[in-house]
Amino acid sequence: MNKDQKLHPLIEKFLKSKLYSKLFSMGWQLVHQSVIKDWVQQTRKPAYIPKGAKGFIFVDKHTLEVES
Repeated sequence: MNKDQKLHPLIEKFLKSKLYSKLFSMGWQLVHQSVIKDWVQQTRKPAYIPKGAKGFIFVDKHTLEVES
């Protein structure tokens, strides 16, 4: 992710949360929705959209491996 992009305050809060730590340790990653949203919808892969996360989606790393 581009360092110049300003994250939404709710996303920043989410990134510091216990839920994020737990999901991240389980191999989930936060990615921009535009990258993967359609694919997630088509395949019904597990995804979590953090509240207030405009444009961001949380997917497990297996999802990303298939995509890349």
